[in-house]
Parts: sequence; structure tokens; C-alpha cells
Amino acid sequence: MDSLADLYENLHVMVRRTKTAYPNLPLFVIGHSMGGETVLLYGIKYPQTVDGFVVADPVSIVKAPNSWSKGLTGDPKKQLPNVLSTGLNSDPRVVHRIQNDPANLHHLTVGILQNEIKGAYSLREHLTGFKDPLLFLQGQKDGLIDYHDSLEAYAMIASNDKELHVYSSLMHNIFDEPQRKWDIYSEVVQWINRHRY
Repeated sequence: MDSLADLYENLHVMVRRTKTAYPNLPLFVIGHSMGGETVLLYGIKYPQTVDGFVVADPVSIVKAPNSWSKGLTGDPKKQLPNVLSTGLNSDPRVVHRIQNDPANLHHLTVGILQNEIKGAYSLREHLTGFKDPLLFLQGQKDGLIDYHDSLEAYAMIASNDKELHVYSSLMHNIFDEPQRKWDIYSEVVQWINRHRY
């Protein structure tokens, strides 16, 4: 990732392609973690291009110190370990699967993390410009994203059609929590159904 714009501009390409391929269908964009940050940045840059957004445990304003916002100086190509353990999921089997999934990045570059922080600074300044329908989901025991940051970010969002769900016992990967994921999927589907036309 060379710049912060890579996040939301790549999403913009996918949105345009999807709308071209399926012009008569409603379109919703869902993002988790860094994908949630991407969704928020996109919604500010390209308002009213989709029917609604869902974010889950998004990187947002990053005011509280966390495990990944440290060591962000130096060569942008320098690799750092992607700590995939504490605060990810309440089920150790899921954590094990995440840690051993070759599709997960097990190293991040300083440049990627620097751009995530730039995104957080941008969101601090521009979240009041987010006006589209939004469902915001957050695990209160998230070990990567401080839920206080998420609550503050949610309060900054100017949309008149926003909804916040905080899960007191869940961690970062709320869509993978075995005891709650089907309930959460159902909440997302119900929200989407209320917003499609």
C-alpha cells in the first residue's frame, strides 16, 4: 500500500464494477477492522454511492494506545509481525485457525501501519462528513481496537440513519464468535433488509 488513498480508491473500483454488473440490485458495503476503516473513508469520499454501510470493529480514530500502533517509524517496507492472538476471539480454536490461515497476513509493513494511522487522523477530521446509512458493530473486549475509540467515532458520524451495536463479551472478530455469530449475521441481514429498496 503506497498511500492512504489506495484503501478507498480500490474499494471505489469494486463498487463501480459491482454496480455495472448488477445495476438493478441494492448494494451494501461491509468492512471489518482495516476494512472498516476503508469503508468509513470511502463513505466520506464517495457519499451516496451505495445503499448503506456496515462496519465491524473498525480502525477509526485510534486515540488509545494499542498493540499495532507502536513502532511506526523507519523504512515503510520494513516488516513487522502481525500479532494475531490477544483479544481476537473468545474461542481458542478460532484463534488457532486465524494464526494458521495462510490467507492472513502474518507480517505487516511499517508503510501499511503508517497509512492506517493516517486514515485514523483523516477520520478524526472528517467523520462528521459521513452521512450515509450505517450499522456500526463493536466488541467491547476487542484486543486490537479500543471500544472507547469506536464509541467516540460513532458519536462523530453525522448520519441521521446510524445504529450502534456493542457486544459486551465479544472481542475483535465478532463475525467468527461461535456462540454469537449467527445472531450477529441475522442483525446485519435485518438491518440491510430495512434499508434496501
